[in-house]
Amino acid sequence: MRVGVIIPTRGDRPKLLKNCLRQLDNQTLKPERISVINFTPKDDKCDITMRYRIGYDHLAGKGLDVIALIEDDDWYAPNYLETMAN
Repeated sequence: MRVGVIIPTRGDRPKLLKNCLRQLDNQTLKPERISVINFTPKDDKCDITMRYRIGYDHLAGKGLDVIALIEDDDWYAPNYLETMAN
């Protein structure tokens, strides 16, 4: 199964992003592609939808079976992607 991952980060949380990428590296089902959408918000308005859209546009048409949405400030078990894909 070919899996892509979108990580919408804020540009101001490098430790969280590093930890998130470490968690992805430890997954039992490795992602084939990772799209990190990394920018600092320009205002206090919610911008998560736009970051997901940009990530989807980066991964669409790449022959992936699944595109997972992963938050850099959450914790994921090592079998998360495998479980979700199944």
